[in-house]
Amino acid sequence: MMIKCFKKDVTIVMMSLCVLIVTPCFADTSPVRIKGAGLTPYMSIKAVPEFVSNYSPQVKSITVICRWEDMEPENGSFVIASYFDELIKQAHEKNFHIITMIWVGPQSPKWIYENGVPLVKSSKNNWDFPYYFSERYNFFLKRMINAYADYIRNLPKKDRALFVGHQITEGSTGDTSGYGGEVNNPKYEINNEEWRKYRMKVWQWYLEAFKEGEHTLIPFMFTDDANTDREQDWQIENLTVFGAKKGQFGHGYNNNDNGERLKTWNAFQKKAQDKGKTIFARGEFDKILLRAEWVKNDTPMVFYWSMLMALHTRIDFWNPADVLFNDKRLFAAMDFYNTYAGWKDPSSAPGAFCALRKTLNADKIDEFPESEFGKAVRPSTDRFVAIQKAYADWGARIEDISVINKHAIACRRRNGINDVGWDFTPGNFELYMFQINPDRTSIGWWNVQNNSEVYGRFARSTDFKTGKTKMFFRFTKGFFLKPEGNEVTVKITWFDEHSGSWSLRYLSAESGDIKKAGMVIGCGIKKWQTAEFRIKDADFSSSCENNSDLIIQHEKGLDTKFHMIEVIRN
Repeated sequence: MMIKCFKKDVTIVMMSLCVLIVTPCFADTSPVRIKGAGLTPYMSIKAVPEFVSNYSPQVKSITVICRWEDMEPENGSFVIASYFDELIKQAHEKNFHIITMIWVGPQSPKWIYENGVPLVKSSKNNWDFPYYFSERYNFFLKRMINAYADYIRNLPKKDRALFVGHQITEGSTGDTSGYGGEVNNPKYEINNEEWRKYRMKVWQWYLEAFKEGEHTLIPFMFTDDANTDREQDWQIENLTVFGAKKGQFGHGYNNNDNGERLKTWNAFQKKAQDKGKTIFARGEFDKILLRAEWVKNDTPMVFYWSMLMALHTRIDFWNPADVLFNDKRLFAAMDFYNTYAGWKDPSSAPGAFCALRKTLNADKIDEFPESEFGKAVRPSTDRFVAIQKAYADWGARIEDISVINKHAIACRRRNGINDVGWDFTPGNFELYMFQINPDRTSIGWWNVQNNSEVYGRFARSTDFKTGKTKMFFRFTKGFFLKPEGNEVTVKITWFDEHSGSWSLRYLSAESGDIKKAGMVIGCGIKKWQTAEFRIKDADFSSSCENNSDLIIQHEKGLDTKFHMIEVIRN
């Protein structure tokens, strides 16, 4: 079948549609999907009523920040029930779940300092901190933990089911530090090793308070950035389902040093999976990020690609700032995230996608030889500039060189687009499908059409002049329970800039031959379009060329740029 595009923004439908029912295969201890997964704004519990009054249906859960000083305003007098009653009512009415976080440390009640707890001054915001190793402080802290556990345990079943996570905080808000700055008295200093051990003591207190059979009353979550194998092994050994806060993966994209972080995170997930445990994650897209110039310049663009980054790095509860839920320009990206977030069983996921993107990492000397691009020395910016110039004809930019070689947090505050970095999260953003040998079979593009649409921030194309005429894709193992007879809808987003043509090909289970699902001919309207192919006889046993399942093939004329291939079960 062949179809020529229409000169307006349309979806091109190729074939008929049937229904495929997939049976979950995970045991109860490994859920098919994390409960409450999806967009999860975070805010003070006191701000929830106003936010809910303008409630957005894109919200699946809310992370509420509670302060110990509010929950126990007087020594031994807990007001937890009144603190949560209205929240529970709103969660039932609006159909969202709840993640809690109780800030301690500087948000501890002031009365503890009148009851034997030493007060410590810190250079961080000039806050008051407790001395964490004080026996009196830990007596009060354990009592509060037990009180919160008792409250959750005694809730009616339907109310308790709303609580899908509790992030344990041990010191300075949700960070992994105790004081977060220099203290005023050397005798209260705590070194890193002492603090790590103390954090694990707090975890043990929570475990003892919340334990119920083989599980905890609420799945625990931990800030993971500073954790070592020792801390992670404790979590795997003691918990069945638990979560991690991943501080860098939700904060935009193209931030330095995230490639190595992702390797470590993937290894942690695999280690948990090998032990039959389920691990999930949350990540923030906060108001601090919204103040960065590169975000303010094009918020929909940054939000869209940050959303794909969050899915790619397996962030199950993504925490955009609450103000973003009033921006209708973001709703399509929000819906996409909610569709794919939280699936732990690939055979039950509603679909798979691969968003095409090339990464320019200055630390990769095999790809960018030092003899050609200069020494791979991070303080220098010369190498970054040389790489950008080599790819300028394909749209690569550097707009804020002042942070191009800095750490991830500095990168998040940049003033413009930087397409070259140091250890960016590499390659395409994908879930349950991937491109085979991307750089050998396609070329990368950046900032297509001056970013007038979110799809154009990154792209890949064929390059028939160098023999790159086919782009190959394969599904992750386990995505299909059986390879043959699969009925799917394939959506391919492409840039219609000329009259060149391309096709989608797959292996037919009926004929045993490589079959053309359809061909698309461009008409040069300079717009991104989505071609939709409906296939009812696919054999996805990775038996096509290059052991692929799907092939995008250049047919005639100029090469076509592509943003994404998405496969949806019918």
